[in-house]
Amino acid sequence: EKVMLQYFYEFLSCFKEFKLVTKNGKSFDVPFIVWRSALYDMNDYANQLLGLEHFDIHEITKKWVGLDDMAKLLKVAGKSGNGLEAISLFNQGKYQELMDYCYNDVLVTEQVYKRYNSLQFISAEGEII
Repeated sequence: EKVMLQYFYEFLSCFKEFKLVTKNGKSFDVPFIVWRSALYDMNDYANQLLGLEHFDIHEITKKWVGLDDMAKLLKVAGKSGNGLEAISLFNQGKYQELMDYCYNDVLVTEQVYKRYNSLQFISAEGEII
């Protein structure tokens, strides 16, 4: 796990400026990574992660809406499975299939984010926001 975290932080360091885009990452993924990093005394890296610009598409809605439903609403390709299937793939040792599922999640998250950002919203005053 420590090596995986090191690779993760090395990967992030390859980019000068970027926005972290997640689905429920502010509530789950980032706190989980920070907690696991603390166990290995990687607090400086964790603080850098916390300092990144972060857009969590989960915050678009006020209620829980799954990534696949968001994709359908925004008319982009949906997910290839669900999180419960991912756990099962891991438990069965089907790591390539698990990586494919996770990669698809990343692509869907990217497409939802891009589609959402392409929309124009009108304020109550009639201004485009």
